[in-house]
Amino acid sequence: MDGWGEDTFQFPAAWLGSVHPRRGGVACPPPDIKGDPGNGARAVVESIRSQIEEIVADDRSDARLVSDVRGYLAGDESLAGAAAVAAMAASFLDTRGRRKLALFADDWVATHGVVEAARAASELAGVTVASEYFGPRDRQGNFVRGVRPDEDSGWYLPWHGTLHRVRAHLAVAPEVEYRRTVQTLAGYREQSLRQRIAAAYLVPTEHAWVDEMCGATNLAGAPENLALLSLGTREQLDAVAIASSAGRPSTTWKFSPPSSTASARR
Repeated sequence: MDGWGEDTFQFPAAWLGSVHPRRGGVACPPPDIKGDPGNGARAVVESIRSQIEEIVADDRSDARLVSDVRGYLAGDESLAGAAAVAAMAASFLDTRGRRKLALFADDWVATHGVVEAARAASELAGVTVASEYFGPRDRQGNFVRGVRPDEDSGWYLPWHGTLHRVRAHLAVAPEVEYRRTVQTLAGYREQSLRQRIAAAYLVPTEHAWVDEMCGATNLAGAPENLALLSLGTREQLDAVAIASSAGRPSTTWKFSPPSSTASARR
């Protein structure tokens, strides 16, 4: 193979299905929207309809989100409502069921375009489905609220499959739409730490956003860690390693293909 030698890394084709695509990165097949993803997303919603109804009926749930969800269930095109419902679906589906979360992303892209799909993804990152299992029995259960500005949810975010799919669409979007997406996400970055991390993940080409995120928090966490999957330079990796080891750069980082996620170990 001309041009290749023992010191040259060639990305194995078998890994491509596990890559989190980024603009200018490893060439991956563009996302293929099959059939009507809206029907698929609605089927997912109907499978957990009773849990959703319980959440919107809980007086601890955020009133604005409840209104958005009710509107979405009634058939309107509310992206905020769709995002909140996607957050609920991610919380109630099992691991196998969460593979269907990409349907929400495909539906947003097909119905509203990639810029608005990224907006919905940012709305999704701003939603928390909370649970209470202690205290009086009548106060136990699930409710929905907005994410707190500095909230750290342990970085295991069950809806990562939806953001993964939106990022795949963004990786191959026309340049003008990609730049409009960056402008849209900039506003959401101001709302919470989680949404800053989601923005860096969705458009990792915005190196300043990723640099800011690297020094902001301890990012070592769950396998599907949006923060780690945003990194693109050795300097960013070193910054995260130092921050995650409380200033001790002795942490060593490894990337574990084919999952294409980063993990840390001391």
